[in-house]
Amino acid sequence: MALTVPNGGKLAFLDLILANVPLYCHLYKTDTTIDRTVTGASFTEANYTGYAAQLTASWAASTIDGSNRATSSAAQLTFTLTGGSAQDIYGYVLINSASLVGGSVIYAAERFSMAPIHLAVAGDSILLTPNLTAKSEFNN
Repeated sequence: MALTVPNGGKLAFLDLILANVPLYCHLYKTDTTIDRTVTGASFTEANYTGYAAQLTASWAASTIDGSNRATSSAAQLTFTLTGGSAQDIYGYVLINSASLVGGSVIYAAERFSMAPIHLAVAGDSILLTPNLTAKSEFNN
């Protein structure tokens, strides 16, 4: 028999995580293959002038989308190059720590569809709206 998580359970799980776990968004500058085995050590964090990981905030209440997944989005984040050398950014990681390395739990990682994004001159920015989804492994 396949385990099914009903829609109400998916919503409750996702809302529970988002209400109780501070999630920091870290940009990474390595061309990393994202799979189920990645750790903080799999990524090299961005280090351009003006960069800092950001705490996500204002997560929307979870809803069920057209693919039967619980989904929620945070407020948009802006990462801006303020000077210094250019840098290519491949994606972002959501973890429970302001530091990418160490014992942090990776809750999600995404490679940008247009990676790498090249930040070349002061004022170049990446606008990012973190989004998390949850689904039942079987039977959606």
